[in-house]
Amino acid sequence: MSRDWTALLFQHAAAFLRRVCIVSGADAAVTKNYDLVIVTAGARQIPGENRLNLLQTNVPLYRKIVPSVAEHSLEALLLVVSNPVDVLTYVAWRLSSFSASRVIGCGTNLDSYRFRFLMPKHLDVNQQDVQDDNRYRQGCPFESQACRESRGTLFRRFQL
Repeated sequence: MSRDWTALLFQHAAAFLRRVCIVSGADAAVTKNYDLVIVTAGARQIPGENRLNLLQTNVPLYRKIVPSVAEHSLEALLLVVSNPVDVLTYVAWRLSSFSASRVIGCGTNLDSYRFRFLMPKHLDVNQQDVQDDNRYRQGCPFESQACRESRGTLFRRFQL
């Protein structure tokens, strides 16, 4: 996905936020004094390829990008969405010299939301009929992912 297309997607979602300015660019200077920097840079996964193979391409890319972003955005939160996201979040944290609380990976959040969408579909109920108290996906997406489940409640509405 191109840099401009990714920025456009974020801009569409910005309608749900109070005050936001979204920019994209290959030069880290565009991030100067921003509160949040989302790193989407990375190689695409080839079908059948293990996500860990992407490290050979993405780590050198992060070595170029992250220190420059950290230099321009001294107080920003850094959100990593490139794959393999958990490993690259760690790499970004080490390269940025930010505190660990300021470097966040999207991890398996998206997969958790997909699961929360698909479960009611599989059970043939409305999403509002499923209360998902604590159901999350953990692990590297797809290859070693597991579902941690503690409790869920299904509400069935019957018409009389």
